[in-house]
Order: sequence, then C-alpha cells, then structure tokens
Amino acid sequence: MGPAQLGEALNEALELFQQAGEMSRLQVVGELEAAFESETPPHAQAASACGSDGGAALAEGALLSFWQEQGLKASTAESLLIEMRSRGRVYSTNQLSSKLTRLRRVLPEADVASMAAKDPGLLDADINTCLLNVITLVEAFPGRDVMTLLARQPRLLLVPDMRERVPRIFNKLLELHPSGELSVVSNISGMRASSFSPVPPPPCCEK
Repeated sequence: MGPAQLGEALNEALELFQQAGEMSRLQVVGELEAAFESETPPHAQAASACGSDGGAALAEGALLSFWQEQGLKASTAESLLIEMRSRGRVYSTNQLSSKLTRLRRVLPEADVASMAAKDPGLLDADINTCLLNVITLVEAFPGRDVMTLLARQPRLLLVPDMRERVPRIFNKLLELHPSGELSVVSNISGMRASSFSPVPPPPCCEK
C-alpha cells in the first residue's frame, strides 16, 4: 500500500471513528432523556399537574385533546387515560410527545398512538428491546407485513427474549407437525426455515 492509499485508509478510519463516537453520544443523550422522562415519580407528576380540582380538570382536558390530536377517538382516549391512571402512570403532554417520538423512530410507518391505546406499557418500553424485536421478526418472517402484526399485537415489542423465543417456537411447530419437515412447517408458518435448526431428538429416541 502506497503513502497515498495509506493516507486515504487512515482518513476513512478516522471518519468512521468520529461517526461512531457521535452515534454513541446521541444514544447516551437519548437514554438520559428517556430516563428523566420515565423515572419522574407518577405521584409527583400528578401533584404538579393537578394542584387543585380545577387544575385536575384542565390537565385531564389537555391529555384528552393530546390523544385526540394523535388520531384517537374521544372514547379511546378516555379509556387510555383511565388505564394509565390505574397503572399509576401520569405524564404531561410534553412527556407523552417525547415518548411517542421515540417509538416513531423505531416504527416510522406505524400508528403508535393506537398501539399505545392497545397496550399502554408500550409508552415505557425499552427502545433497544423494541428495535431488536422488530429486526428479529422481520428476519424470521420474510415477505410478511410485520408492522401490521405489531399494530395488532404491540405486546410483541415488549418481549425481552424474542431472539431466543422465535427458534423455540419454530422447533415446537416442527415437533408437532406430522410431516416433521422444515420446508413444510416453514411454508405453513411463514417462518424462514434456514434461520433455525431442528432440535435433535433425545438419545432414547434416536434410531
């Protein structure tokens, strides 16, 4: 490698290092912001937002308006607020906006407000877990509309061991299906067979 090529390689390596450092910095900032938003005690938030009966009514109205602006029906928004209160999760509109923005970065084409209405736990989800689960499902179900699946079942985003669970599910299906054939089970389930290996039979069952 000549001096010119070496210089180009060093410059490229330096640029990659700087980009990695910036990505790391942004991730840390995002995690700190998320921690600040999610760790504020719900009772403290409620006290600051609802210092009086009149303040409580105003806060309630603002939250209902916020969710309706996100596309929820009035009845759905009211049910969501009731469910969040029952869980002890009281957030300001600014905090909710920040949480929805974080979810949209992972699910840019999804109606995250409707997903949160189905499972309010999504508002407190770990974004890294959500992202890993999206990638896992896309890899496991090539050609399938994973986003539609997640919209119907947002709880899938919260599964902490999705990457380990998917192969177990496939192997269980393989075990239960009469054919015992990878290709058959893959066609029926839509799961990519090449990603998984069948669980070997126990020694007592080997031929």
